[in-house]
Amino acid sequence: MLKQRRDATDAVTDIFLKAETAVDEAAMLAASCVSTLLQQRVAANLPVGTGTAALQLVSQASFDMINARQRFVEAHRALVDVRADIGLGQFYGYGDTAKCPPNEGALQGTVETPRRLAAVA
Repeated sequence: MLKQRRDATDAVTDIFLKAETAVDEAAMLAASCVSTLLQQRVAANLPVGTGTAALQLVSQASFDMINARQRFVEAHRALVDVRADIGLGQFYGYGDTAKCPPNEGALQGTVETPRRLAAVA
């Protein structure tokens, strides 16, 4: 049973990470497309109104990609919870959303004397 849950988790993780990467790539390409449309209109010395409808559609698509990316971020967190719910949280550290535990004694103003090694001749 544990092996089946781990296999299922690994399969979901593999495809989910590929989808996350793809949505990042799509968001970058859409943003680059908006930029290229604007740059090439100027480079071609075309009137400001040229391609406005296409620019608006691509801009909206770019915005939609950013929203899709945010949904993946939220889904990533939810999948971490699923892993814990099915008893596998201790087997996977990737994607953990917990804060780092406090470092006892850190930055409390106590300075230890540096230790030195003595060479013996």
